Amino acid sequence: MTSSAQVAETEPGARMPVPAGPVLRRDRLESIVDIQLRSGAPQVLLVFGPAGTGKTTLLASWARRRVQETGTTAVRWATITARDNEPEVLAATIGAALSGGAGPEPAPVCLVLDEVHELLAPQALRELERWLRELPAGLRVVLLARFPPPLGLARLRVEGRLREIGMAELAFTTAEAAALLTALGHAPTEGELDLLMRHTEGWAAGLRLAAIARAGEPDSADRLLADYLRNEVLGAEPALVRELLTAVSVCEGFTVELAAALSGLAQAGHLVDRLHGARGLLRRTDGDGQWYRCHPLLRHHLHAELTRLRPERAVELHRLAADWFLAAGARILALEHAVAGQRADLAARLVAEVGLTEVLAGRARALAQVLARLPTHVLARPSVALVVAATALATGDTAAAEEGLRRIGHPELPLRSPRLRILSAAILLWRNGIVGEEPAAELLELAEGDSGAPEVDLLVLLVKGGWALRQGDLPSARSVLNRARRLTAAGERRGALLHVLAQQAIVAAVEGELGTARALAASAVRLAEEHEWTATASCGTAHLVLAAEAQLRLAADTARAHLAAAAPVCGGDPLPRLAMGSLAAVLRFETGADPHRALLDLCALWTEYDRPGPVPPWLAAWFSPMALRMALQVGELGRARQIVEHGTRLLGARAEAGLLRAVMQAHRGRLSQARRSLAPVLTGRALPAAAHNLVDAWLLECLLADRLRADRHAHRALCRALALAEPRELLRPFRAAGAPIRDLLARNLGRYGRLEHFATAAAAAPPVERPAVTATLTSRELDLLAELPSMRTAEEIADSLYVSVNTVKTHLRGIYRKLGVNQRRDAVIAARRCGLL
Repeated sequence: MTSSAQVAETEPGARMPVPAGPVLRRDRLESIVDIQLRSGAPQVLLVFGPAGTGKTTLLASWARRRVQETGTTAVRWATITARDNEPEVLAATIGAALSGGAGPEPAPVCLVLDEVHELLAPQALRELERWLRELPAGLRVVLLARFPPPLGLARLRVEGRLREIGMAELAFTTAEAAALLTALGHAPTEGELDLLMRHTEGWAAGLRLAAIARAGEPDSADRLLADYLRNEVLGAEPALVRELLTAVSVCEGFTVELAAALSGLAQAGHLVDRLHGARGLLRRTDGDGQWYRCHPLLRHHLHAELTRLRPERAVELHRLAADWFLAAGARILALEHAVAGQRADLAARLVAEVGLTEVLAGRARALAQVLARLPTHVLARPSVALVVAATALATGDTAAAEEGLRRIGHPELPLRSPRLRILSAAILLWRNGIVGEEPAAELLELAEGDSGAPEVDLLVLLVKGGWALRQGDLPSARSVLNRARRLTAAGERRGALLHVLAQQAIVAAVEGELGTARALAASAVRLAEEHEWTATASCGTAHLVLAAEAQLRLAADTARAHLAAAAPVCGGDPLPRLAMGSLAAVLRFETGADPHRALLDLCALWTEYDRPGPVPPWLAAWFSPMALRMALQVGELGRARQIVEHGTRLLGARAEAGLLRAVMQAHRGRLSQARRSLAPVLTGRALPAAAHNLVDAWLLECLLADRLRADRHAHRALCRALALAEPRELLRPFRAAGAPIRDLLARNLGRYGRLEHFATAAAAAPPVERPAVTATLTSRELDLLAELPSMRTAEEIADSLYVSVNTVKTHLRGIYRKLGVNQRRDAVIAARRCGLL
């Protein structure tokens, strides 16, 4: 890049630029140049690309390295100027560079001719072409130019005497860009580097200017970039080319026909072809070669200059683009240009026509940016306000959705068509589901097919399926989501498909079909990655399902990875936030060094849940049994009682309520009560809200039967648990059940038939052991321990526990002995330290 280098003479006849700042050695490209010096390699290397692509810097870096490594003058350098358009001057320039003569065959001389694009005179070009065809065997030539010079290069290619490095190869890779910025003293973060590469596309000059901006001089960097583009990139182009590039700068992509419509130039096709081929200022964006685009930085500069210097022309160009895209059937692009072209009526019509389609296609974020530029009077139109609300809900912006809904329903602007009335009802139900408000009865009676618009029918199904899922009505959710998935097959509705897949994954997971849930969620994530939708709530939901499923399989690392992927996009809706925080707390409890803190965090999440509506029963069923076992494992009896009370209130008559009571009763040694609580669960009279909890129920029944010496019943219960767990790879319940289940599994190995392999794996799952002190205190001692922080006397405690004072004193001595203390105050301190209080 000659603009940032000085020219220094290192040897007679060898003149090469010296960079003004740090230079990154680019081994992948320098190795190509190295090959040029080998015997049998092509004699001519052409390196071409627009100004600022790093051609000169690359070759100067390579040349200095070669001179330093070999200690010879095997590299010669000549910079072509306008004076070299005279053949005699050109010959003298080349002769001076080669004044030392060509080297011997084993060590050829390499001549670098820089700025070859300065050669325009036909006679000078013919002389250079002739000279290149007659190169002596010991000479290699590297041509540096902004575009391929007219030198009969096709013949050299056919003869195998030409190697080329073009714009694509000159562009910095992500790794090279990071290394360059680091060398310049401004190491970027991963996110900054990704953004920078999207804007610069590896353009060397852009990267160096970005380093200036990161150094705290953004205004200076902007001015330098503008000057560089104006003088170095555009300065040598004729006025017609600059006018064409300015006209197409209003569009991200364009065809030759669109370029002609915008510029009014009959020769637009010829200019576009020249700018793409020889000049390299345009790039093709499709396989058919019909669509082109400018480099992002060049387009931004041209458009900024256009709107600053000729705002009326910018508006006119956007209007022309709107008409062209509308005629071509590209209505969303027509909408973007109608907004920029201040055509309010056309914009309002297009929003009503294509807005919901764009939301269902997964382009809500891009649509939101367009809608934000609409004038207030257009936003007030009901058809537009409904699209604004739907777009805001799709992007998690509930405040913007509320603003859009407030514009609907005014007597002056009624919802006249069935389509608008049904769309309004669907959006209200969608909004109620997110904020947790009970919807009006008529909203729940929505049915697809009444609107006359397929995209509205699909939205109705999506929000009804989501509402049924939040209410715990899994059969309805499954049926509605299946119908919605069939509708996503028509048209461009991949965004809606992503939502359906994520919701279906939840249904499958809750119903215990964990393999299906994993497949659906993985499909959702792949779809999101293909379309760059990883920052959507639906993709976050899919990662949450994958994390929860992995946790049940004891794949903790996998669970944490998916949880980390979900974290940035699950913060808007309180419900996914609750699920994500709960799962994170459970994982920290199982693998972390501070289980007490993990339990406190989990309980705080559920206590502080600020959603007005109820928690879905399946979510309470998923985490309440885990939370209860966590509390019991660290001896937090008070919190365990709170978890049972809270969970029972959320779960009602569902099986998990009985499971919670049974676990607590078993912990207190009330085995018969525990079995009575479990009976409705095991017989199917009480149905689970989360199917995998049946495995926990049968394991608890196995433990109770074993403690009651009912060995055959215990074995049958264990086999039932294995049969339920094996198809789902559910290992966590066996781990959570602890050493007694592991011992029972090991004692009965060889008796499980087809379940033998899974039983062996379950027996090998390391159990979570309780603190030793919890295991040694009896249930009566634990009851008494819970009373010790109070100021009540032994007599008052005896009355409340319905035992004698002597019994209280006996248990008190046992507590002191087991805790290693001698008085009540020290017992309370020790119990709190152990997590028993």
